Amino acid sequence: FNPKYRMLVTVLCYLSTFAICGMWHGDKINFVYWGLWHGVGLSLNKIFTIKFKGKLNWSESSFYKIGSIILTFVFVTVGWVFFQYTEIELIEIYNLII
Repeated sequence: FNPKYRMLVTVLCYLSTFAICGMWHGDKINFVYWGLWHGVGLSLNKIFTIKFKGKLNWSESSFYKIGSIILTFVFVTVGWVFFQYTEIELIEIYNLII
């Protein structure tokens, strides 16, 4: 691939792979949402790692590592919401937040 599009291809691969993983977990649309949620998380991590991590002097500190663990835990925990609720309930939750 052209290096110019390498990140785009990586992100699309993460999204499609995890959308398929979501479909494998169940036949409801909320499983696809769950897969896409994790694909977005991996994509954001990849973008952050490529663009910023090498430029941050504190990226090897204990604070950074603990913060990364907490952020990952919160991200995955929020993703479990997609397993719990139906599509209509998810829309209602989204409307409450917005």
